Amino acid sequence: MTKTKYIEITDRDLNFYLKSRNLIINRQFSAENDKINNLDHYIWWFSKKNRSSYFVQKADKNLMILTEEVYFIDGKKIIISGLISCINKIDLKDLLNAIKWQNENVLKHKNAINLIFVSKKNIFGNLQNKYFKFSKLIKNTNLYKKINKEIKIDLNVNVYFKEIK
Repeated sequence: MTKTKYIEITDRDLNFYLKSRNLIINRQFSAENDKINNLDHYIWWFSKKNRSSYFVQKADKNLMILTEEVYFIDGKKIIISGLISCINKIDLKDLLNAIKWQNENVLKHKNAINLIFVSKKNIFGNLQNKYFKFSKLIKNTNLYKKINKEIKIDLNVNVYFKEIK
């Protein structure tokens, strides 16, 4: 059996990251459906200091990119987890194992809230969050309002959260 590896992404990977982000499979479930141009991507890449990203590799092939963004909102540490596919079709077992690894990796942050934004159209994405013990963040709560003030939440996504102790 081929072992799965998790490799931190570096600046050398910025063009592969963009190519993956622009795949139709990712754009159809993203708040931004248009292709991202190179210049906008480069500006974003070099201005994002609060983001860590990891390749999920199997047989030296990049399957996915797992992301983690750290924010401090109203004195509370907020971790936003994300996933970008590098290929058009991912095996369900590989996907679930990667999400499990991501959830374990984010536990390094103590006294934080882990958020996941999922397109309302992504049926599997909305179902798997329950499996991984995330709860839906309701719009009229104080936490939702505070997060939305700092990070504009697209109306086409559901927001899920989990407290990290």
